[in-house]
Amino acid sequence: MVQSKQRWSRAQVLGLIAIIVALVAFRLTLFNVQSGDYLEYLRGWYERIRSLGGLAALHHQVGNYAVPYQFLIALFTYLPLRNLYLYKALSVTFDIVLAIYSAKMIHRVNPKINFLN
Repeated sequence: MVQSKQRWSRAQVLGLIAIIVALVAFRLTLFNVQSGDYLEYLRGWYERIRSLGGLAALHHQVGNYAVPYQFLIALFTYLPLRNLYLYKALSVTFDIVLAIYSAKMIHRVNPKINFLN
């Protein structure tokens, strides 16, 4: 079965952008909230990676991060932003990517379900 590429209309693209902006704006209101995980683990692991030299810390296992995630956190140590905000921005980014690809997978399994209409 050959699947044709579906084109997004301008209204659909603008609608998707509006939803993403609204969700990110809501998430931004929570950026100052420090969860138990952050206080107990993430903050200390970030500081450890930073103290080991950022990317140089990849020679050590810090916390229970997977290596790709640890790489991203190591890159964050070079940015002049609060680590809490960087963790949350990374999570929001992955939430958006996961939502888009989940919608695509669902549509591929059942073409009757179309999140673009």
